[in-house]
Amino acid sequence: MIPHDDDALSPSNRIDAAYARALAAHADQALHAQIDCLLAGGAGVPPHGGNCAKCTVAGVVRSHSLIRSLEAEREVRRFYNDIRAADALGGVPVTRLDDEKGNMLGALMCVDEHGNTQVLRAFSGFIDESGVNDAPGCCPMIPPPDQAAAGMLQDELDTVLIAIAGAEANVKTSRGLLRAAQSVQADKVKAVQVRITAIYKDKELGTKADKDEAAAPLKIEKAGIEALYADEQRAYDEAAAVAAPFTTRRDVLRDEISEQYSGARLLTNFAGDPRQTQRQACTDLTKVRDGRTGNCAAPKMIAEAQRLGWTPVAIAEIWIGHDQGTQKDFLNGDPNGTYVPSCECCRSILGFALCGLLEKQLAASVS
Repeated sequence: MIPHDDDALSPSNRIDAAYARALAAHADQALHAQIDCLLAGGAGVPPHGGNCAKCTVAGVVRSHSLIRSLEAEREVRRFYNDIRAADALGGVPVTRLDDEKGNMLGALMCVDEHGNTQVLRAFSGFIDESGVNDAPGCCPMIPPPDQAAAGMLQDELDTVLIAIAGAEANVKTSRGLLRAAQSVQADKVKAVQVRITAIYKDKELGTKADKDEAAAPLKIEKAGIEALYADEQRAYDEAAAVAAPFTTRRDVLRDEISEQYSGARLLTNFAGDPRQTQRQACTDLTKVRDGRTGNCAAPKMIAEAQRLGWTPVAIAEIWIGHDQGTQKDFLNGDPNGTYVPSCECCRSILGFALCGLLEKQLAASVS
């Protein structure tokens, strides 16, 4: 949370000023939103919001969204520059973001209960990739409904991952020994196989039974050569068999953890409605998968604003690091790598998460 410099105004006037500044950045808001909607995957899709599962009734679709402001753009640019200067994000080196993973970064302009403008920061974090979910000064993950259960699953997963690392090391070693033993006999095996293949291609040898009979001694010879590295083959097979149950258990645990953090995770909104699971709040159930929904920048910041009792005013998001589809790295002056819409997974739940925000903004601005 980074305090934003405000003019010397009364609390109520600060709320009006904060909201007015955000709106002033979008005098052509309709056109701006239309351009962003196309970037976001189709007309009518809010770039920083989504259709609301609660308000969409009888086929009439209603959506809720946040505008993007110049203030929010400046704050997320500052966030980006801080990461580049530190050469890391949450302890993850920038080189990893550049070459392997990448992250969505966000800045959310809010007004607190005293009328002061505040800034929330967040980055996208996937529970099954980098292992880093938090960074100083950034919003935390939205917790699962049962943190103790999720913690136990994560502890077991950590143990399984250690076991997998040891098993894979043994597989790698035994594979190397097998390949070394195979290479010694490779030329002999290849020469015998060439002769076997020639027999089956010879049209003058008659039936397949005749060819099988002719090739039988060569097959025995080949098996005898391969038996010279049978011990290495057996060791490799045993090492691979040990690793297999661990990888199966790892995949099961990841699915169970993803369910805790994705489908079963509870969301609230600004309308004071009862909490709903992400599966209930989502307008596209295909997005509630892989533990990703709700882990991106926008949902984290909005959830933190709700927890603090702050009123969001405007948002901006960028992409840093490894190219991921339409998300481009943020580079000053690069029109193909600047501010981006919220991802599809976010937009599937943001409609519900932002429900009631407009009323909250209006109430705050006149209080």
